[in-house]
Amino acid sequence: MRNFALYHHPHRGYEAVKQGFSWPGFWFTWLWAFVKGLYVTGVVLLVAVVLLRVLAETREPGLVWLAALGTLVVALGVGFKGNDWRETSLVNRGYQLMDTLQAENPDVAVNRLVQMRGIQNSGNVTGEGGRSFCERCGDRISDNALFCQFCGNPRHQAPGAQPAEVRAESELQPDHPSVSV
Repeated sequence: MRNFALYHHPHRGYEAVKQGFSWPGFWFTWLWAFVKGLYVTGVVLLVAVVLLRVLAETREPGLVWLAALGTLVVALGVGFKGNDWRETSLVNRGYQLMDTLQAENPDVAVNRLVQMRGIQNSGNVTGEGGRSFCERCGDRISDNALFCQFCGNPRHQAPGAQPAEVRAESELQPDHPSVSV
């Protein structure tokens, strides 16, 4: 279990940020920054990595070692500080810290927060329409699924809703009577 800081934005939904070292940030430095919406940081990291690569291409042993050490320092810096940068970026974009929870992954953390706060899970908790969370395992599943595809937990259907199989069977009925020859 890992600790996640959970942030909420009124229009953009929820974001969970893992606390501690960021392994994806360590391995993918500038690419990770762009994926997480840290565009200025991503550009700075990309320039640093390119300059270190150019330095390594000089083939002088002292400069190659300096470039390797610089690359390691950049990767460690992103690994140790990346999640802090991400939290600062979220706050600057209008997100508000809601809670810090332990969970297996970010989706489970968001689901637990939603359940603890008694917020109605409308299927748009993380900004993706047509998807909601399984009450048992916390993984994202389709709103019209009868069972969770990950743990097999049956879904609660809205009162009066028909199961998906019944709707699918009725859709197979032809609109006109078949003609036999």
